[in-house]
Amino acid sequence: MPSEFTDAKWVMASHSLNLPVAGHVPIQSSPALIFIPRLPARRILRSPGYPMIAKLITAILLSASLLQPANVGETNGSVERHIEAAYLLNFGRYVSWPQAAGEVIIGVLGHDPIVGILERTIAGKTINGRSCRIKVYATPEHIDHCEILFLPRSEARQAQAAIAAVAGKPILTVSELDRFSSDGGMIEFLLIDDTVKFDINLGAVERSGLKIGSELLRVAREIKGRHR
Repeated sequence: MPSEFTDAKWVMASHSLNLPVAGHVPIQSSPALIFIPRLPARRILRSPGYPMIAKLITAILLSASLLQPANVGETNGSVERHIEAAYLLNFGRYVSWPQAAGEVIIGVLGHDPIVGILERTIAGKTINGRSCRIKVYATPEHIDHCEILFLPRSEARQAQAAIAAVAGKPILTVSELDRFSSDGGMIEFLLIDDTVKFDINLGAVERSGLKIGSELLRVAREIKGRHR
C-alpha cells in the first residue's frame, strides 16, 4: 500500500450513495463509509491535479450528505474552505426554522474567498426542497434576512457585532473563529489533526428559535449549553 494511504481515515456519512458498507450489500438505511486519504501537503500542492482534489472532496461531502468530521490533509486552507462550504449547505438540511418558506439564504460577512466557493457549491442544489443563494454583507449593520450566517476569520473584528445584530433572530450563525461557540455563536468549525470538526452551542440555537436535528447533534465534537 502506498505510504500516503497509511495515515488515511474512513469517514461515516448518512447513506445516499450506492456504496458497499463494511463489505455488506448496500441498503438505503445504512451509513456509507467513504475513504479519504491524507495526502502530504507538499505532494498535493505540487500536483497538477490539486484543484481536482478539492472538487472531489466537496463532491463526496455533498453527495453523501456528510456530517462526520472530514480529513483535510493539507495546509493552505483551500480544501478546508471547500469542506466548510459543503458543511454549510448540509447544516441547512438538519436545522428547522420557525418559518420554512421561500429560498434559503446563506449570508457571509465580508468579501471572503469562501463566497466564490459557496456559490459553486450550492449551484443546482436545494435544502429540503428549497432553492438557496449566497448573500454578502459588508458590515453587521447590513445584515437583514438570512437563514445561515457565516462569519469568516477575515472578519474577526466584526464578529461580536454581527452576533449582537442577529441575537434572538432565527439565524444559524457559523464561524471558524476561536471560541466562537463559547462567545455566543452557534456552530464553530475547528481544524484538529488535519480534520474539520465542529462544536455546537445548543443554548444559543434554542434561544434563536431554531431546532437542530439529532443527526447533527450526534456528530458534533462537543455540545455546549445543553439542558441537563
